[in-house]
Amino acid sequence: MSHSNTLTLLHFGAGNHAEDPEKFKRLFKKALKSRVLQSDGTDHAVSQIRQLIAVSSVIEDSSLTNTGVTSSIARDGTIQSDSSIFVYDRIANKHNQSSLLANTAARPIAECAYQYFAQQKKNDLGLTPPVTLVGVTDHNIEISDRMSQLYERYRNDLDRIDSIEKKIASSIITDTIGVSVIDKHTASTGVSSGGSLFKKPGRIGCSGIVGAGCYTAQKNGALVNVLCSGNGEDIIQMDLARSVCRHILANCHHGRLVCDLAAEAVYDAAQEVDLRALDDNFNPRLYVGVVGYFESPDQFRTVFYFHTTETFVFGYATGLSNEFCFSRRPKLQAATKGQMYVK
Repeated sequence: MSHSNTLTLLHFGAGNHAEDPEKFKRLFKKALKSRVLQSDGTDHAVSQIRQLIAVSSVIEDSSLTNTGVTSSIARDGTIQSDSSIFVYDRIANKHNQSSLLANTAARPIAECAYQYFAQQKKNDLGLTPPVTLVGVTDHNIEISDRMSQLYERYRNDLDRIDSIEKKIASSIITDTIGVSVIDKHTASTGVSSGGSLFKKPGRIGCSGIVGAGCYTAQKNGALVNVLCSGNGEDIIQMDLARSVCRHILANCHHGRLVCDLAAEAVYDAAQEVDLRALDDNFNPRLYVGVVGYFESPDQFRTVFYFHTTETFVFGYATGLSNEFCFSRRPKLQAATKGQMYVK
């Protein structure tokens, strides 16, 4: 499986990124260099998941992202990440998935992938292998200096969580990261996140819920792969990734822009829930980001995005081209969107 036949989609989260965009661009290029080619005789899906692990591990190791050992710290001083793997067989039109919840891991997507592989093995007792497992909380894992200092500063105030300075809380990345590897046979996706700063221990975010944080679907020859980031509670309530996939597939034959369909799907889903994300005046607001890949029956391909967050960082690569985007929402707009045509 050569890179020329494969599209790799990466996102570093929708939120309020204060770091220099060039740092994310360097991380994007470093992650792409980690891709590995399939060896002769290797199962196709296994090889694709290996690529997924290689790329996601580079992203999760970075201090720029909120996952792995750089996760946001919970109220009890631990770090807990949610992660999921979603593998879609384009030939059989079937999917398989695996999730790890509230797990302490340096590389959450890799650990979730290992669980996925274990699920494929049949046991002698005929027991159904689990799709979703609660992970292990390791109280001894080394936490980043930045998170340790914040915890020590505010640990006595955590019972009165609203007392934490808004500037401090908003400066910590609370987003999800995701990677998709897609070719004509299979679409594999992995997402992970450390969740929000000072979250309640055991809180589950959208990265651990397939259909919320990621989803892939195919209908009448069209394929859609979606990754979501932002306020996890609202993304879960909206079943956002699945909602966007299904809306695009139902309307993509009408000649409309895919990014417009994605935006429409988000707003429709938001109308059906009581939003939990709050603005500076503690009023409900829509705070999400969506990035995805669309492939039409006639092989038209595009990467699309929509976000109401201040920033959204993502990119894609094929064997012929790659493109990185640090998208900023204009201050006077409630949202921004767009799409890039894939060569």
